Amino acid sequence: MRGQGCVGLGWSFQARFSRNCSSSCPCKFMASVFKDAASAFSCTVAVTSANPDKLAAIESAFSSHFAKEGRSPSISVVPCPADSGIPHGQPWGMQHTYEGALARLANLKSSGATADYYASAENGVCALLRHDSTMALDVACVIVERACDGKQGVNFSQGRPYPLQEIQKMKCAGSSNAEIGDFCQRWYEKMALPLSRQDQIRTAAALALTLVEAEAHAEGTAPKMP
Repeated sequence: MRGQGCVGLGWSFQARFSRNCSSSCPCKFMASVFKDAASAFSCTVAVTSANPDKLAAIESAFSSHFAKEGRSPSISVVPCPADSGIPHGQPWGMQHTYEGALARLANLKSSGATADYYASAENGVCALLRHDSTMALDVACVIVERACDGKQGVNFSQGRPYPLQEIQKMKCAGSSNAEIGDFCQRWYEKMALPLSRQDQIRTAAALALTLVEAEAHAEGTAPKMP
């Protein structure tokens, strides 16, 4: 919470003295020192995946969030692959996708991994029934948990078209999950959509983190940053 710890001291010192001091006053220099110290801190995020796109998306979301608060953290994203518990590998619907992300988070924590935050991402398929066909959308669910108090933020991404009919044919023909994954990657590359998997996870993670921090500030339980 601002006003306590190094972060609060830096900003409070600057606010109290800088406004009434000349540019050569030592107070100006000290206020700058405190502000720089307040903005520099490290943050470790354990992620339930080793996928480079997911790791980059989580790092970007955390960096952007803290930068908006005037802080320049050193974000360390640690890949900690965790199982979703879904035997067929593909969650269906928002509830199932959320449960997959939640299971990954629980498995990550039970592994003994330590971090300042935990982040779990799961992509699932939401089916829309139409008169002439079934339309499907790929969505990402991201859960961010702050380790110090267990507070969580959850959010879903925008959806992307999902080639359901093609994949159903592949499953009927005996294709493996790896083969289907390769097909999906090529399909999305060919579609060249303005929204990538990395975009989905980045935006969902950013809002999930914002919800966690907003709740903590509202309750006055935000952790002190060094």
